[in-house]
Amino acid sequence: IRAEPIKIAAIVNHRIISETDLRKRINLAVISSGATDSATAQKALTKQILNMMIEEQLQLQLGEEYKIGIDDG
Repeated sequence: IRAEPIKIAAIVNHRIISETDLRKRINLAVISSGATDSATAQKALTKQILNMMIEEQLQLQLGEEYKIGIDDG
C-alpha cells in the first residue's frame, strides 16, 4: 500500500502543521458555527485558523521548553 505524501501548511520551529490537520480544523469550525459548508466559507477561515494553529504550536513548544505541565488538580 502506497502512502500519500504529507502536504505541509506551515512549519513552526521544525514541526509540521499538515494540510490535513488544517482542513479538519476548518471543517470543525464550519460545523460548530452552524455556517453553510462551502468553498467560500472554508477559504475565508483558512488564514485565521492557520494562524491560530501556529500560535497553539508556539505555546505548546514554549510549555515544553520551560517544562510547564498541567496536572489533574
